[in-house]
Amino acid sequence: MCQVLTTSTDGKGSYALAAVHQEVEKDLSVQDKNWCLEQYNYVLAPQLATLGWQLPGYIEFDDTPKQSPKDRVEIFIKASQLVPISQNQVRTELHLEEATPEEEEEWLQARKAPAAPDPTEEETGKPKRPSPPGGGAKGGGGTKKKTSLSLSSQLTHHFGQSPWGDEGEARRGVELTDTDTLDAIVARLITEIHEGKVKPGQVDRQLYLSYATQLFAAVELGYGKKLKDLSSGPDHKMLTALRQNIFRFSSHKAFHFIREAFGQLVEDNQVKPFKQFREEVLSIHRDYNVNWLRTEYNVAVGNARMASIEQELQANKEAIPYAQVRVVQDDRTRHAKFHLVTLPVDHPFWRWGSPLYDYGCRCRKIGVVSGTITHNADLPSKDIVPEAFQFNAGTDKMLFSTKHPYFTVPHGHKGRAKQNFGMPKG
Repeated sequence: MCQVLTTSTDGKGSYALAAVHQEVEKDLSVQDKNWCLEQYNYVLAPQLATLGWQLPGYIEFDDTPKQSPKDRVEIFIKASQLVPISQNQVRTELHLEEATPEEEEEWLQARKAPAAPDPTEEETGKPKRPSPPGGGAKGGGGTKKKTSLSLSSQLTHHFGQSPWGDEGEARRGVELTDTDTLDAIVARLITEIHEGKVKPGQVDRQLYLSYATQLFAAVELGYGKKLKDLSSGPDHKMLTALRQNIFRFSSHKAFHFIREAFGQLVEDNQVKPFKQFREEVLSIHRDYNVNWLRTEYNVAVGNARMASIEQELQANKEAIPYAQVRVVQDDRTRHAKFHLVTLPVDHPFWRWGSPLYDYGCRCRKIGVVSGTITHNADLPSKDIVPEAFQFNAGTDKMLFSTKHPYFTVPHGHKGRAKQNFGMPKG
Protein backbone atom coordinates (compact mmCIF):
# COMPACT_ATOMS: atom_id res chain seq x y z
CA MET A 1 0.00 0.00 0.00
CA CYS A 2 1.33 3.43 -0.91
CA GLN A 3 2.31 5.73 1.91
CA VAL A 4 0.60 8.90 0.82
CA LEU A 5 -0.98 10.61 3.77
CA THR A 6 1.95 12.25 5.50
CA THR A 7 5.64 11.97 6.22
CA SER A 8 7.91 12.45 9.19
CA THR A 9 11.40 13.75 9.79
CA ASP A 10 12.67 10.30 10.72
CA GLY A 11 11.70 8.82 7.35
CA LYS A 12 8.96 6.68 8.83
CA GLY A 13 5.99 8.01 6.87
CA SER A 14 4.04 4.82 7.55
CA TYR A 15 3.54 5.90 11.17
CA ALA A 16 0.91 8.54 10.35
CA LEU A 17 -0.74 6.24 7.82
CA ALA A 18 -1.02 3.52 10.45
CA ALA A 19 -2.46 6.09 12.85
CA VAL A 20 -5.13 6.99 10.32
CA HIS A 21 -6.02 3.31 9.83
CA GLN A 22 -6.20 2.89 13.59
CA GLU A 23 -8.51 5.90 13.96
CA VAL A 24 -10.76 4.69 11.14
CA GLU A 25 -10.93 1.14 12.50
CA LYS A 26 -11.80 2.55 15.93
CA ASP A 27 -14.64 4.58 14.36
CA LEU A 28 -15.89 1.49 12.52
CA SER A 29 -15.78 -0.52 15.75
CA VAL A 30 -17.95 2.12 17.45
CA GLN A 31 -20.36 2.08 14.51
CA ASP A 32 -20.58 -1.72 14.68
CA LYS A 33 -21.34 -1.58 18.40
CA ASN A 34 -24.01 1.05 17.78
CA TRP A 35 -25.50 -1.10 15.02
CA CYS A 36 -25.71 -4.09 17.39
CA LEU A 37 -27.40 -1.95 20.03
CA GLU A 38 -29.90 -0.58 17.54
CA GLN A 39 -30.75 -4.01 16.16
CA TYR A 40 -31.40 -5.29 19.70
CA ASN A 41 -33.15 -2.23 21.17
CA TYR A 42 -35.30 -1.27 18.19
CA VAL A 43 -35.72 -4.45 16.13
CA LEU A 44 -35.20 -7.64 18.13
CA ALA A 45 -36.37 -6.54 21.60
CA PRO A 46 -39.81 -5.26 20.44
CA GLN A 47 -40.45 -8.51 18.60
CA LEU A 48 -39.39 -10.63 21.59
CA ALA A 49 -41.55 -8.51 23.91
CA THR A 50 -44.65 -9.30 21.82
CA LEU A 51 -43.90 -12.99 22.41
CA GLY A 52 -43.93 -12.51 26.18
CA TRP A 53 -40.19 -12.37 26.87
CA GLN A 54 -39.19 -10.51 30.03
CA LEU A 55 -36.39 -8.17 28.92
CA PRO A 56 -34.23 -5.74 30.93
CA GLY A 57 -35.21 -2.76 28.75
CA TYR A 58 -32.88 -0.50 26.80
CA ILE A 59 -29.27 -1.69 26.95
CA GLU A 60 -26.00 0.03 26.11
CA PHE A 61 -22.27 -0.69 26.26
CA ASP A 62 -20.24 0.56 29.19
CA ASP A 63 -17.34 2.38 27.52
CA THR A 64 -16.06 4.07 30.67
CA PRO A 65 -12.24 3.93 30.58
CA LYS A 66 -10.84 1.70 33.31
CA GLN A 67 -7.76 3.22 34.99
CA SER A 68 -6.09 2.46 38.27
CA PRO A 69 -5.61 5.37 40.73
CA LYS A 70 -1.86 5.09 40.17
CA ASP A 71 -2.26 5.51 36.40
CA ARG A 72 -4.52 8.53 36.90
CA VAL A 73 -1.99 10.20 39.22
CA GLU A 74 0.82 9.67 36.70
CA ILE A 75 -1.29 11.09 33.86
CA PHE A 76 -2.10 14.24 35.81
CA ILE A 77 1.50 14.75 36.91
CA LYS A 78 2.78 14.45 33.34
CA ALA A 79 0.03 16.69 32.00
CA SER A 80 0.72 19.35 34.63
CA GLN A 81 4.29 19.62 33.33
CA LEU A 82 2.99 20.53 29.86
CA VAL A 83 0.01 22.80 30.60
CA PRO A 84 -1.03 24.78 33.70
CA ILE A 85 -3.51 22.38 35.32
CA SER A 86 -5.12 23.56 38.52
CA GLN A 87 -4.14 21.58 41.61
CA ASN A 88 -7.81 21.49 42.58
CA GLN A 89 -8.61 19.79 39.27
CA VAL A 90 -6.24 17.02 40.27
CA ARG A 91 -7.56 16.86 43.83
CA THR A 92 -11.17 16.71 42.64
CA GLU A 93 -10.38 13.94 40.18
CA LEU A 94 -8.59 11.93 42.87
CA HIS A 95 -11.27 12.68 45.52
CA LEU A 96 -8.90 14.64 47.79
CA GLU A 97 -9.68 17.71 49.91
CA GLU A 98 -9.45 21.10 48.22
CA ALA A 99 -6.12 22.98 48.19
CA THR A 100 -5.68 26.31 49.96
CA PRO A 101 -5.18 29.45 47.75
CA GLU A 102 -1.50 29.51 48.75
CA GLU A 103 -1.00 25.85 47.78
CA GLU A 104 -2.79 26.43 44.48
CA GLU A 105 -0.60 29.44 43.57
CA GLU A 106 2.59 27.58 44.53
CA TRP A 107 1.47 24.61 42.39
CA LEU A 108 0.89 26.76 39.29
CA GLN A 109 4.11 28.79 39.66
CA ALA A 110 6.17 25.62 39.97
CA ARG A 111 4.78 24.36 36.67
CA LYS A 112 5.23 27.50 34.60
CA ALA A 113 8.10 26.83 32.22
CA PRO A 114 9.66 29.69 30.24
CA ALA A 115 8.91 29.51 26.53
CA ALA A 116 11.87 28.30 24.50
CA PRO A 117 13.10 30.89 21.95
CA ASP A 118 13.03 29.99 18.25
CA PRO A 119 16.39 28.53 17.17
CA THR A 120 18.57 30.78 15.06
CA GLU A 121 19.89 29.87 11.62
CA GLU A 122 23.32 29.37 13.15
CA GLU A 123 21.94 26.87 15.68
CA THR A 124 19.94 24.83 13.19
CA GLY A 125 22.28 25.12 10.23
CA LYS A 126 19.20 25.65 8.03
CA PRO A 127 17.89 28.85 6.43
CA LYS A 128 14.41 29.99 7.38
CA ARG A 129 11.70 28.80 4.99
CA PRO A 130 10.36 31.47 2.60
CA SER A 131 6.83 32.79 2.88
CA PRO A 132 4.20 30.75 1.02
CA PRO A 133 2.95 32.01 -2.37
CA GLY A 134 1.24 35.36 -2.03
CA GLY A 135 2.36 35.75 1.57
CA GLY A 136 5.73 37.51 1.23
CA ALA A 137 6.32 40.89 2.83
CA LYS A 138 6.80 43.92 0.59
CA GLY A 139 10.27 43.97 -0.82
CA GLY A 140 11.03 40.62 0.81
CA GLY A 141 10.95 38.46 -2.29
CA GLY A 142 7.42 37.10 -1.82
CA THR A 143 5.44 36.16 -4.89
CA LYS A 144 2.84 38.53 -6.25
CA LYS A 145 -0.69 38.18 -4.97
CA LYS A 146 -3.03 36.67 -7.54
CA THR A 147 -6.07 38.66 -8.53
CA SER A 148 -8.20 35.62 -9.44
CA LEU A 149 -9.30 32.95 -6.98
CA SER A 150 -7.12 29.89 -7.64
CA LEU A 151 -8.39 26.36 -7.27
CA SER A 152 -6.18 26.04 -4.18
CA SER A 153 -8.05 28.96 -2.62
CA GLN A 154 -11.39 27.42 -3.59
CA LEU A 155 -10.32 24.06 -2.14
CA THR A 156 -9.01 25.67 1.04
CA HIS A 157 -12.48 27.11 1.53
CA HIS A 158 -14.09 23.83 0.45
CA PHE A 159 -12.13 21.69 2.89
CA GLY A 160 -12.00 24.43 5.50
CA GLN A 161 -15.67 23.78 6.25
CA SER A 162 -14.63 20.40 7.63
CA PRO A 163 -14.03 19.91 11.34
CA TRP A 164 -11.18 17.61 10.25
CA GLY A 165 -9.65 20.54 8.39
CA ASP A 166 -8.56 22.16 11.64
CA GLU A 167 -7.68 19.08 13.64
CA GLY A 168 -4.18 18.19 14.78
CA GLU A 169 -2.16 16.16 12.33
CA ALA A 170 -4.27 17.11 9.32
CA ARG A 171 -3.15 20.77 9.48
CA ARG A 172 0.27 20.39 11.06
CA GLY A 173 3.38 21.42 9.16
CA VAL A 174 5.19 18.53 7.50
CA GLU A 175 8.88 18.08 6.75
CA LEU A 176 8.95 16.25 3.43
CA THR A 177 11.40 13.52 2.53
CA ASP A 178 11.89 11.43 -0.60
CA THR A 179 11.47 8.14 1.24
CA ASP A 180 7.72 7.94 0.76
CA THR A 181 6.22 7.04 -2.59
CA LEU A 182 4.15 10.15 -3.10
CA ASP A 183 6.96 12.47 -2.01
CA ALA A 184 9.29 10.87 -4.56
CA ILE A 185 6.69 11.29 -7.32
CA VAL A 186 6.25 14.97 -6.49
CA ALA A 187 10.01 15.52 -6.33
CA ARG A 188 10.32 14.05 -9.83
CA LEU A 189 7.44 16.18 -11.14
CA ILE A 190 8.97 19.36 -9.74
CA THR A 191 12.14 18.71 -11.72
CA GLU A 192 10.34 17.64 -14.90
CA ILE A 193 7.97 20.64 -14.86
CA HIS A 194 10.85 23.05 -14.31
CA GLU A 195 12.79 21.42 -17.17
CA GLY A 196 9.79 21.52 -19.52
CA LYS A 197 9.35 17.74 -19.72
CA VAL A 198 5.73 17.89 -18.52
CA LYS A 199 3.05 19.94 -20.23
CA PRO A 200 0.06 21.71 -18.63
CA GLY A 201 -3.04 19.52 -18.73
CA GLN A 202 -1.17 16.24 -18.52
CA VAL A 203 -1.94 13.68 -15.84
CA ASP A 204 1.07 11.85 -14.48
CA ARG A 205 0.28 8.13 -14.37
CA GLN A 206 2.27 7.43 -11.20
CA LEU A 207 0.62 10.28 -9.34
CA TYR A 208 -2.82 9.20 -10.51
CA LEU A 209 -2.26 5.56 -9.50
CA SER A 210 -0.87 6.59 -6.12
CA TYR A 211 -4.07 8.50 -5.34
CA ALA A 212 -6.32 5.74 -6.71
CA THR A 213 -4.54 2.96 -4.82
CA GLN A 214 -4.75 4.70 -1.46
CA LEU A 215 -8.34 5.89 -1.88
CA PHE A 216 -9.62 2.52 -3.07
CA ALA A 217 -7.99 0.88 -0.05
CA ALA A 218 -10.13 3.28 2.01
CA VAL A 219 -13.20 2.18 0.03
CA GLU A 220 -12.61 -1.50 0.76
CA LEU A 221 -11.99 -0.71 4.43
CA GLY A 222 -15.28 1.16 4.70
CA TYR A 223 -17.29 -1.29 2.62
CA GLY A 224 -15.98 -4.26 4.57
CA LYS A 225 -15.17 -6.40 1.53
CA LYS A 226 -12.39 -6.61 -1.06
CA LEU A 227 -13.11 -6.60 -4.77
CA LYS A 228 -10.55 -9.34 -5.46
CA ASP A 229 -12.52 -11.70 -3.20
CA LEU A 230 -15.71 -11.26 -5.24
CA SER A 231 -16.50 -12.57 -8.72
CA SER A 232 -20.15 -11.51 -9.13
CA GLY A 233 -23.21 -10.31 -7.29
CA PRO A 234 -24.41 -6.93 -5.93
CA ASP A 235 -21.28 -6.28 -3.85
CA HIS A 236 -19.03 -6.95 -6.85
CA LYS A 237 -21.05 -4.53 -8.98
CA MET A 238 -21.06 -1.88 -6.27
CA LEU A 239 -17.32 -2.05 -5.57
CA THR A 240 -16.57 -1.99 -9.31
CA ALA A 241 -18.67 1.18 -9.69
CA LEU A 242 -17.05 2.78 -6.63
CA ARG A 243 -13.61 1.97 -8.02
CA GLN A 244 -14.50 3.72 -11.29
CA ASN A 245 -15.55 6.77 -9.29
CA ILE A 246 -12.21 6.69 -7.46
CA PHE A 247 -10.36 6.44 -10.79
CA ARG A 248 -12.15 9.50 -12.15
CA PHE A 249 -11.68 11.45 -8.92
CA SER A 250 -7.97 10.56 -8.77
CA SER A 251 -7.35 11.60 -12.37
CA HIS A 252 -8.97 14.97 -11.73
CA LYS A 253 -7.02 15.46 -8.51
CA ALA A 254 -3.74 14.67 -10.31
CA PHE A 255 -4.69 17.00 -13.18
CA HIS A 256 -5.33 19.92 -10.82
CA PHE A 257 -2.21 19.31 -8.73
CA ILE A 258 0.00 19.51 -11.83
CA ARG A 259 -1.91 22.53 -13.12
CA GLU A 260 -1.47 24.30 -9.76
CA ALA A 261 2.24 23.47 -9.85
CA PHE A 262 2.53 25.03 -13.31
CA GLY A 263 0.89 28.14 -11.89
CA GLN A 264 4.00 28.69 -9.74
CA LEU A 265 6.50 28.33 -12.60
CA VAL A 266 6.59 31.83 -14.09
CA GLU A 267 6.78 35.31 -12.55
CA ASP A 268 7.10 38.52 -14.56
CA ASN A 269 7.47 36.45 -17.75
CA GLN A 270 10.52 34.67 -16.29
CA VAL A 271 10.84 31.07 -15.11
CA LYS A 272 11.49 31.14 -11.38
CA PRO A 273 14.74 29.75 -9.94
CA PHE A 274 14.41 26.04 -9.20
CA LYS A 275 14.78 26.45 -5.43
CA GLN A 276 11.95 29.00 -5.21
CA PHE A 277 9.72 26.96 -7.53
CA ARG A 278 10.37 23.81 -5.51
CA GLU A 279 9.44 25.43 -2.20
CA GLU A 280 6.21 26.82 -3.63
CA VAL A 281 5.16 23.50 -5.16
CA LEU A 282 5.94 21.69 -1.90
CA SER A 283 3.53 24.07 -0.18
CA ILE A 284 0.83 22.96 -2.64
CA HIS A 285 1.92 19.35 -2.09
CA ARG A 286 1.26 19.66 1.64
CA ASP A 287 -2.31 20.73 0.94
CA TYR A 288 -3.16 18.34 -1.88
CA ASN A 289 -1.27 15.28 -0.71
CA VAL A 290 -1.32 15.52 3.08
CA ASN A 291 -4.14 17.69 4.43
CA TRP A 292 -6.77 17.22 1.74
CA LEU A 293 -5.85 13.63 0.90
CA ARG A 294 -6.34 12.67 4.55
CA THR A 295 -9.83 14.21 4.46
CA GLU A 296 -10.62 12.51 1.14
CA TYR A 297 -9.48 9.19 2.60
CA ASN A 298 -11.96 9.52 5.46
CA VAL A 299 -14.77 10.53 3.10
CA ALA A 300 -14.05 7.44 0.98
CA VAL A 301 -14.26 5.24 4.08
CA GLY A 302 -17.50 6.88 5.28
CA ASN A 303 -19.33 6.90 1.96
CA ALA A 304 -18.27 3.32 1.19
CA ARG A 305 -19.74 2.35 4.54
CA MET A 306 -22.99 4.14 3.59
CA ALA A 307 -23.03 2.37 0.20
CA SER A 308 -22.77 -1.00 1.95
CA ILE A 309 -25.60 -0.08 4.33
CA GLU A 310 -27.77 1.03 1.39
CA GLN A 311 -27.22 -2.36 -0.23
CA GLU A 312 -28.47 -4.06 2.94
CA LEU A 313 -31.47 -1.74 3.24
CA GLN A 314 -32.54 -2.39 -0.33
CA ALA A 315 -32.08 -6.16 0.01
CA ASN A 316 -34.16 -6.35 3.21
CA LYS A 317 -36.77 -3.62 2.66
CA GLU A 318 -39.72 -6.04 2.66
CA ALA A 319 -38.91 -7.20 6.18
CA ILE A 320 -37.43 -3.88 7.38
CA PRO A 321 -39.30 -1.22 5.37
CA TYR A 322 -38.02 1.97 6.97
CA ALA A 323 -34.70 3.79 7.16
CA GLN A 324 -33.76 6.12 9.98
CA VAL A 325 -30.91 8.60 10.58
CA ARG A 326 -28.96 8.49 13.83
CA VAL A 327 -26.93 11.56 14.74
CA VAL A 328 -24.19 11.46 17.39
CA GLN A 329 -25.35 13.77 20.19
CA ASP A 330 -22.45 15.69 21.72
CA ASP A 331 -20.78 19.11 21.63
CA ARG A 332 -19.54 18.47 18.06
CA THR A 333 -22.98 17.70 16.61
CA ARG A 334 -23.73 19.65 13.43
CA HIS A 335 -26.57 17.70 11.86
CA ALA A 336 -29.08 17.53 14.72
CA LYS A 337 -31.98 18.32 12.36
CA PHE A 338 -31.51 14.91 10.72
CA HIS A 339 -31.70 12.94 13.98
CA LEU A 340 -34.42 10.25 13.91
CA VAL A 341 -35.70 11.21 10.45
CA THR A 342 -37.67 8.06 9.60
CA LEU A 343 -39.01 7.31 6.12
CA PRO A 344 -39.63 4.35 3.81
CA VAL A 345 -36.41 2.95 2.36
CA ASP A 346 -37.33 4.16 -1.16
CA HIS A 347 -38.54 7.63 -0.17
CA PRO A 348 -37.24 10.41 -2.52
CA PHE A 349 -35.71 12.22 0.48
CA TRP A 350 -32.92 9.63 0.61
CA ARG A 351 -31.71 10.64 -2.87
CA TRP A 352 -29.94 13.59 -1.23
CA GLY A 353 -30.70 13.24 2.50
CA SER A 354 -28.62 10.13 3.24
CA PRO A 355 -25.34 10.51 5.20
CA LEU A 356 -22.62 11.67 4.79
CA TYR A 357 -23.76 15.30 5.07
CA ASP A 358 -20.36 16.99 5.10
CA TYR A 359 -16.69 16.39 5.89
CA GLY A 360 -16.30 14.76 9.28
CA CYS A 361 -19.95 13.65 9.37
CA ARG A 362 -20.54 10.93 11.98
CA CYS A 363 -24.20 10.33 11.19
CA ARG A 364 -25.40 6.90 10.18
CA LYS A 365 -28.46 5.38 8.58
CA ILE A 366 -30.10 2.21 9.85
CA GLY A 367 -33.10 0.05 9.01
CA VAL A 368 -36.09 -0.05 11.39
CA VAL A 369 -39.19 -2.26 11.37
CA SER A 370 -41.49 0.51 12.57
CA GLY A 371 -41.43 4.03 13.89
CA THR A 372 -42.97 7.48 13.66
CA ILE A 373 -42.81 8.58 10.04
CA THR A 374 -41.35 12.07 9.64
CA HIS A 375 -43.79 14.48 7.96
CA ASN A 376 -42.60 16.39 4.91
CA ALA A 377 -42.97 19.68 6.80
CA ASP A 378 -40.51 18.41 9.43
CA LEU A 379 -37.81 17.22 7.02
CA PRO A 380 -34.51 19.14 7.02
CA SER A 381 -33.97 21.61 4.19
CA LYS A 382 -31.77 20.49 1.32
CA ASP A 383 -29.78 23.72 1.39
CA ILE A 384 -28.15 22.87 4.74
CA VAL A 385 -26.17 20.11 3.01
CA PRO A 386 -23.23 21.24 0.80
CA GLU A 387 -23.98 20.56 -2.86
CA ALA A 388 -21.02 18.18 -3.15
CA PHE A 389 -22.73 15.90 -0.57
CA GLN A 390 -26.26 15.94 -1.97
CA PHE A 391 -26.29 12.37 -3.22
CA ASN A 392 -26.78 8.80 -2.04
CA ALA A 393 -23.54 6.80 -2.11
CA GLY A 394 -25.41 3.51 -2.47
CA THR A 395 -28.06 4.30 -5.07
CA ASP A 396 -25.79 6.65 -7.07
CA LYS A 397 -22.85 4.25 -6.69
CA MET A 398 -20.31 6.97 -6.04
CA LEU A 399 -18.19 8.44 -3.27
CA PHE A 400 -17.37 11.88 -4.69
CA SER A 401 -19.98 13.74 -6.72
CA THR A 402 -19.28 15.78 -9.84
CA LYS A 403 -20.02 18.89 -7.76
CA HIS A 404 -16.60 18.51 -6.10
CA PRO A 405 -14.23 21.30 -7.27
CA TYR A 406 -11.80 18.78 -8.78
CA PHE A 407 -14.35 17.88 -11.46
CA THR A 408 -14.33 21.39 -12.90
CA VAL A 409 -11.94 21.30 -15.88
CA PRO A 410 -11.02 24.53 -17.72
CA HIS A 411 -12.44 24.63 -21.25
CA GLY A 412 -9.02 24.69 -22.90
CA HIS A 413 -8.07 21.34 -21.32
CA LYS A 414 -11.21 19.36 -22.13
CA GLY A 415 -9.72 18.13 -25.39
CA ARG A 416 -7.29 16.01 -23.34
CA ALA A 417 -10.16 14.37 -21.47
CA LYS A 418 -9.97 10.93 -23.08
CA GLN A 419 -6.23 10.45 -22.63
CA ASN A 420 -6.34 11.67 -19.04
CA PHE A 421 -7.57 8.39 -17.57
CA GLY A 422 -11.29 8.74 -18.13
CA MET A 423 -11.75 12.45 -17.47
CA PRO A 424 -15.18 13.46 -18.84
CA LYS A 425 -15.42 15.54 -21.99
CA GLY A 426 -18.30 17.65 -20.70
